[in-house]
Amino acid sequence: MAYTVLLNNMINESGLSVKEIAKRCNQYGVKITASYISTLKNDTNNRTPSDEVSRAIAKACNFEDENALILEAYIDNAPEEFKGVIDFIRDTTLYTVFGLFENSFPKEIIDKAKEDFKAMPLYKIVQMMNQDRNRIIEKGFGVMNYTSISTDDELTIKQEISTLPFFDVDDDSMFPILPKGSKVSLEHYEIKAIKDGDIVALGEKETKNIYYRKIAFLDDEHTKFMLYPLNTNYPTEKLSITDVIIIGKVKNVTTELK
Repeated sequence: MAYTVLLNNMINESGLSVKEIAKRCNQYGVKITASYISTLKNDTNNRTPSDEVSRAIAKACNFEDENALILEAYIDNAPEEFKGVIDFIRDTTLYTVFGLFENSFPKEIIDKAKEDFKAMPLYKIVQMMNQDRNRIIEKGFGVMNYTSISTDDELTIKQEISTLPFFDVDDDSMFPILPKGSKVSLEHYEIKAIKDGDIVALGEKETKNIYYRKIAFLDDEHTKFMLYPLNTNYPTEKLSITDVIIIGKVKNVTTELK
């Protein structure tokens, strides 16, 4: 229960009682009681607060991000597929960012940093990805919906995220354009903005492995597509948007000099 964990930390850091927080919320025009806040502290199952309540509590606690609880509430109530996407973002960030420092710091420091990152609330990850504090948070379909499924129940964080970190190419399926051992940077687009013939990075939902293919769409909604390797030793696949995560379009490729 991400919401409950963050709420308790927020209240403890504020040094305020639930009565004081409720009073401050009332001053912000949000009428809630101390007993209701206590309920949220213990269990949010089937008691999802409104965005206005979550924002008022964060403001009352003088928390650094008034949208933090809103994000955690969405995670608590998101479909399992979306929660898997968040895990995928964490894993790929761990791989790309912490991999740069593996040989620069003692192992115990790196391991501690990794554990801290795994436990990091979603709002902190959003801050890392976008320093614009005037961002808009809403439900619907948008930039961070990596599964590209448009439903009213999923979380969308509307941000201008264009370039994602560098990723390794682990095989020769896209040789000679993307030789094994090279690194690529990605550019994120909404699924409908990706064109036939683009080379995209895809994430396997079960293994979270990343691979690359040329894409050709089979319907106007871009929900079904063919994935083509350049190396004929690898198979062509017919998949749908529910089978894989389209991470982004390949923007640049770099090859290490021997």
